[in-house]
Amino acid sequence: MNNRILVIGDETAADQVGGNLHQEGFEVVVTTSLADSSTLEVDFLLAICDDGPPDIDGFEMCRGLKSDRRTAGVPVILISDAARLESNADGLESIVDEFMTKPYLLAELLARVNLTLKRIGAFPTDPVTELSGNIAADIKLREAIRSEAPFSLMLLAANGLRQFHEVYGDQKFEQVIRFTADTVKEVISKQGGRGDYAAYLGGGTFSVITVPERAETLARSIIHIFDAGIKNFYSLGDAERGGLMTFDRQGRMVDNPIMAVSIGLASNEGRVIRSHWAAAEIARELLDYAMSFPESRCCKDQRTERQ
Repeated sequence: MNNRILVIGDETAADQVGGNLHQEGFEVVVTTSLADSSTLEVDFLLAICDDGPPDIDGFEMCRGLKSDRRTAGVPVILISDAARLESNADGLESIVDEFMTKPYLLAELLARVNLTLKRIGAFPTDPVTELSGNIAADIKLREAIRSEAPFSLMLLAANGLRQFHEVYGDQKFEQVIRFTADTVKEVISKQGGRGDYAAYLGGGTFSVITVPERAETLARSIIHIFDAGIKNFYSLGDAERGGLMTFDRQGRMVDNPIMAVSIGLASNEGRVIRSHWAAAEIARELLDYAMSFPESRCCKDQRTERQ
């Protein structure tokens, strides 16, 4: 799926806006003008115009995007100062989909990007896992919090993936990521229910949003399938030996067991969770604890509101 965002602005926009969007999983194309027609030959999810830098008239850039058949359907966010927005208010709705006033917070811009993509139903998809990423996962978690309905957030990762990557390389690493993603998707497809949602957060970590009554069943099934198939990615010798050897920083050999899948499970079933940050922090703490064990394990939050 296309995950490109066009940013029209100067080097500051490239560093600040482009850099933050790249961290969110987008491919960012930065330009200072639309003079190079080839820039518009590719598809974009969204365009952001930064009005104000020397020689960059954001309003004209927006008009150019909307008048070009290749980009007429691309949502446009314009960033300008209040006076410029007021003086160009007539016809503004015909050339932009969203606008923001300067100065602005980068978090505010990312939120506006999220809302715009949510409105058009477009999110970047990881090419290896074919799952959406951080932005979609964040929006889904916020929705779960706002609904005040019971939910469970599961964070899971292959324990020992870094060492495996070090020994077996990028291709095998991607195969394990894909296997983990396929395992999650298979379990949700067969045992999940309406509203269950999975995403790939990067770095080998996945998230699943479900309801409390299904969460532990899904976790057990993920562990069962993962444990049954993970040895297939090792050499015969490592599989028979039950692990692989790496070197620590002191040059000493370290025995690493066959990878396990670790799961942290947070829920508002027994306590109030007031923000998506709190939910993610709880699940991350539990994932870290689960990863302290060599075998596959799901660690569930046992704390209640009284505690």
